[in-house]
Amino acid sequence: MTTGTTSTVTAIRTIGTTMPVAPAGSQTCRVYGDPHVQTFDGRKVSFYSTGEFWIVKSFPLAIQGRYMPTPITNGLSVTKVLAIGGDMMEGHVLRISAKFAMWDEEFILTDFPSTWTSASPPVSIVYNDEGDYLQQGREGKQLRVVTVSLPMGVSLQINRWDELGEGDYVNLKIFQHGPLPNQDGQCGNFNGDPEDDSRAALKQRLGSSSAWVADEDLLFKERTPVMKTADPSIDDCAADRMPQAERLCGAQSPNGIPEKECIIDVCFGGDQFAVEDANVEVAVGLAPGPPA
Repeated sequence: MTTGTTSTVTAIRTIGTTMPVAPAGSQTCRVYGDPHVQTFDGRKVSFYSTGEFWIVKSFPLAIQGRYMPTPITNGLSVTKVLAIGGDMMEGHVLRISAKFAMWDEEFILTDFPSTWTSASPPVSIVYNDEGDYLQQGREGKQLRVVTVSLPMGVSLQINRWDELGEGDYVNLKIFQHGPLPNQDGQCGNFNGDPEDDSRAALKQRLGSSSAWVADEDLLFKERTPVMKTADPSIDDCAADRMPQAERLCGAQSPNGIPEKECIIDVCFGGDQFAVEDANVEVAVGLAPGPPA
């Protein structure tokens, strides 16, 4: 069973300032690409690191993502596996990737299309080709969509991708009718204020700018090995530096996807490192040079 963490961040506001109010009606959080997150409150945040992270952390619902690179993401991670638990799951864990789906230890959704249901807790899953494209550049490609209906009006759309040369990953959209108790994670705290969905705010509330999952809360059977170094982490790149690093490094990358090491160099060293990193790759034959 997972545990919730109450926010310890207290905003100082002047008298008469209107406090943010969580939006009414169904709202969504989208997790896509390597991975970018559009939070419930509408802020875009990027999380590039490898490991297991809180997408949604609350008492009733826990959604964790396992993030790892693919052959074409230049060291940046994508969402490889989702794990869904929490009190509403009554001790069960649902795990979904582009290649498999499991209810506890049972493989499910082994055919396409297919459906699966649980009476207790009430969970229904449909696997077909119906749903929205959640990532730019996927339009027109064959969809394989897992739609999960959970208690408390929560539902998920999970798009599976496993194209030749790309590697396997999933994109995710979460639908909720308002915030859950003590909600937090990469999808934000769903309080109507996009400003406190930043990586810096996550670090203040959860002790990690990427919402890293502690061992005692892990819904996966094992943790992804991550080598710890004394070098700067991409998670600590300042919010006002990250967009510039993404733009500069993407422009220097042969496939348009920024190199992880380039982003780190630009964040902590300066803009000139984007060109320097590209020149090094050309010199050692890792990237093509300019056209003749």
